[in-house]
Amino acid sequence: MVLSTSQSLLNNAPRGFCFDYLIIDEASQGDLLSSTLAMSCATNLVVVGDSRQLQQIDEEMLFEQSELLANKHEVPEAYRYSSNSILKSVKDAVKTVPTTLLKEHYRCAPDIINFCNQMFYNGELVAMTRNEGNHLQIIKTVEGNHARSNPSGSGLYNQREIDEIALLLPENNSKSVGIISPFRYQADLLTQQFASETVEADTIHKFQGRQKEEVILSFVVNSLDQDPNKEKSRLYNFVTNEKLLNVAISRGRKKVTAIVADKVYHSENNIISDFIKYAEYLYGTDVSRESTVTSVFDLLYSEHSNALLAKYKNRPDKHKTELLMCDIIDELLADYSYIGYAMHTRLGSLVQVPEGITEAERKYILHPWAHVDFLFYNKASKAKLFVLEVDGIRYHEQDKKQSVHDRIKDKILESNQIPVYRFKTNQSNEKQRLKDILKVFSH
Repeated sequence: MVLSTSQSLLNNAPRGFCFDYLIIDEASQGDLLSSTLAMSCATNLVVVGDSRQLQQIDEEMLFEQSELLANKHEVPEAYRYSSNSILKSVKDAVKTVPTTLLKEHYRCAPDIINFCNQMFYNGELVAMTRNEGNHLQIIKTVEGNHARSNPSGSGLYNQREIDEIALLLPENNSKSVGIISPFRYQADLLTQQFASETVEADTIHKFQGRQKEEVILSFVVNSLDQDPNKEKSRLYNFVTNEKLLNVAISRGRKKVTAIVADKVYHSENNIISDFIKYAEYLYGTDVSRESTVTSVFDLLYSEHSNALLAKYKNRPDKHKTELLMCDIIDELLADYSYIGYAMHTRLGSLVQVPEGITEAERKYILHPWAHVDFLFYNKASKAKLFVLEVDGIRYHEQDKKQSVHDRIKDKILESNQIPVYRFKTNQSNEKQRLKDILKVFSH
């Protein structure tokens, strides 16, 4: 017996050797090119896979070139590289191929796999495990559009869902936790923050063929709204893709927790809403809970626009983000009588400009409009304590010029021994975070 990838089998077998049987596992992800190379050194082929799970991912350029060649040479559909896995190709090309359905399911608790069974397998699977308590949980984040575009590439991320996961992880005792997201950038951010011996974050594609004791699903998107003309959007089709969701949900052996936006929770006629209703049917509505992760900046979202206008109707010319931050600062500084703060202090008046910086950096630092949002200082000694910046995501993360200015500001403040703390408007728990900062400067 030889264990190998399909790409390496020719190199792992003696030259001219022919195997009696070649067994290709996870064949829904096996591409035709590497599979054909492996088939060239075997007499019989056994293909093991699930056509209801994900197909392989290749470079778009490779698909395009293969399709051009297929059209040129009139290659039948069943043999085309771009539209087939080895599993699909065998089923389509050999109509009489003997097929066996592996009905017995040993991975997930019945309450988990039965959703996939009814949705994707026509009820043909037989769960060979037992239920032990609740195996599903739904967490709905508070109202607001928390998903944002990747500032340096494609895809989306959702900081609020990341903050929610930060509260979830200390609560569980699972020896293996998988955090799964449809979006690569979200998966990368989750990895940076949570990766450990027991926690792994990745995309749905990377989890196919694997399992974890507990799975946390981070769907990221703000809503599943369709186009006004009732045509489903590309984003909708991606996030609600049957194969993606079948793989994602069935990775969890003992528990699956889905984190969804408020609008996704209240959506209709999609597989995610079906999963939520399935969980609530099994366990009651208590299986779904509203997140306790909130932000003072939640008032900025359109759902709260009337409340925000009423709150600051006498200060219409001020930035609402800074006014919201002022409310927290004023509340917390009541316990720190010796600490004061000033808004919009000119950057050039705070710092000494050192040698060695570029002319562009010097020009920005000394510009009359360059300022810090909040300067905290000791009322008695007038010593500068720290700077607090409120970063609206649209301008500070998505705007490249503003991002450059922010880096210059951080650099010059740090070189003058003035700590700078940035509060992004898509983060949360600002009151506690500022309280922790103030403790550093307390007597």
